Amino acid sequence: MAGGFERSRYIDRVPIFRSISSAWSPAGGSVTRAAQELFISQPAVSAHLKALETVIGEPLFERTPQGMQLTEAGAVTVEQVNRLFAQKMYVCDVITFFEKSYAKSYG
Repeated sequence: MAGGFERSRYIDRVPIFRSISSAWSPAGGSVTRAAQELFISQPAVSAHLKALETVIGEPLFERTPQGMQLTEAGAVTVEQVNRLFAQKMYVCDVITFFEKSYAKSYG
């Protein structure tokens, strides 16, 4: 597994993983649907996913003829990514609140 600093270089791959996992259904995940949602090519999505799996050190999806199924590591990663994005939205809300408060006080 890569060191913390090296792992931080791959944070841009997290939204792609999130998109693939959100395209996931009981029938299986879809790199194609994720690529369409992100407006990038399917090979680019696959490359990002492979790089993220390399950094994590485990496969996040099991590839089957029916589609992609989350592995145990993938399910844990989805949970953590969803928490990360919720925290990001909270921080954005707090910043917006303070910007509006500042504008009322000093604007």
